[in-house]
Amino acid sequence: MIDISTRRQYGELLRHFFAARCTNHEYEERAEKLGAEETYDDAAIGLIWCEVWTAYDDLSTHRMSGAHKLDKVGKRTVARWILFLQNDLEYEWPHPTIKHDL
Repeated sequence: MIDISTRRQYGELLRHFFAARCTNHEYEERAEKLGAEETYDDAAIGLIWCEVWTAYDDLSTHRMSGAHKLDKVGKRTVARWILFLQNDLEYEWPHPTIKHDL
């Protein structure tokens, strides 16, 4: 299922976060209100949320600037996420899995 309203809101939040217009903690609070981390109806939102979580430090409050600023590849990746969130296509790629060597 596609939740275009939440996709657009989340895309806008990503744009603000990666443009350093809000802190990582503000991003987390707003994403939580959108239900981004718990979105099971629209796989794109939940999977992008998981990828974004790996892009910042959640132990201290900061903006995505200075030492936290994305490199060229990171910026392109975020731009693609935001563009994807603007469409009404289903997420069709394999869902990543974590492999444990226990």
